Amino acid sequence: MPFNIYFVIALLVAIMFGGYEHYSFKQYRTEVEALGKQAEIKNKQIIQSQEIATKGVEDAYKSKIDAIRSDYDRVRNSSSGAMPTIPNTTIRLDDPASNWILAQQCTETTQQLVSLQDWINLQVGIK
Repeated sequence: MPFNIYFVIALLVAIMFGGYEHYSFKQYRTEVEALGKQAEIKNKQIIQSQEIATKGVEDAYKSKIDAIRSDYDRVRNSSSGAMPTIPNTTIRLDDPASNWILAQQCTETTQQLVSLQDWINLQVGIK
């Protein structure tokens, strides 16, 4: 008889703790799902911010490249005479470049680097 009483008591304790663990697990799962949804929303906001920043840098880059090309086309068209076949190097810092195409390409590459740095700085700042 005492064995049956201990068995029944042990069974009741097991059922109580089993129900508590089930409740605790359900609560944990609900909390994890809520945190997952919050993280998902935050990730979508970050992606949207990154896309907006990328679009802004792309637009600025395109307009600056267009301005560079326009400036070099204007300078190239305003010069008189033929272009030398072998470019002469400049002596002073402010001398005009003798090879306009190379100068334009260097300016465009520099602008590309500056725009890329701007894009990276914007991406790093997005959190």
